[in-house]
Amino acid sequence: TFCARLLDMLEQMQERIQANWKEQQTMGTLIMISLRIISLTLEPEIRKRAVSLIILCRRTAMCWCTDLDAMLNDGRSDKESEKTRMMILKGASLCQSTYDVDEDHIEAVLNSDEEGADIVECSVLICDNTPEHISSLPKDIQGLIVHCRKVAHGVEHRLRSLIKGQGVGISRAIARIWKGVLMKDLWEFMPKNNPSWAYNETIESENQISQSVHYNIITGELLVDGRPLGRVPKKFMRHPLYRRIFGTVSD
Repeated sequence: TFCARLLDMLEQMQERIQANWKEQQTMGTLIMISLRIISLTLEPEIRKRAVSLIILCRRTAMCWCTDLDAMLNDGRSDKESEKTRMMILKGASLCQSTYDVDEDHIEAVLNSDEEGADIVECSVLICDNTPEHISSLPKDIQGLIVHCRKVAHGVEHRLRSLIKGQGVGISRAIARIWKGVLMKDLWEFMPKNNPSWAYNETIESENQISQSVHYNIITGELLVDGRPLGRVPKKFMRHPLYRRIFGTVSD
């Protein structure tokens, strides 16, 4: 069929570009077409192939983000770091876009612990690399961030159920972001006035006290003892003295 031949081409293209994070635009096209196939096809086998391709694209985008995030710590200039942050934003947005399916197909693309880990990790990357005022970003990236928020709302119920079930995926994502941390088994959600916040505690060890961890399933905010992990709180970054000394690079 036409869709089968189209998927043949898309799979070959994904294999060709997976080692090159500069191919983000091509990856975006692959994801967009694959999502349309999932939405429109009436053939279960074709949909299954498209879902498998979407997951491959997601893993590739996450690998790109990991490589780019590591580049932020290699002594780059402020200008180069800012460009790298924009590439991370685009890569993480690509990852999140792979969950942008009709309600009937959400479980197909968000089902395993690893799929839960990926959406948590990419949402944290988006949050951490987005300045306080997105109006300072190029229009295309502003659009990506708005779209990611829409996707987060679309999968909120499914992600909530995965986190409340076992929470393996979210704990795995936190361990990737906060290297080596061990989380307790049970994740819970805040009361009705803060329903988007999941919370847990780290496991106490000989050299580490237990700390509270909060994650917002809509915004991607990750807080440890009420503060952003490894970042200056935004209320300090907004202070005129901070901006005068450090500028807006860390926004």
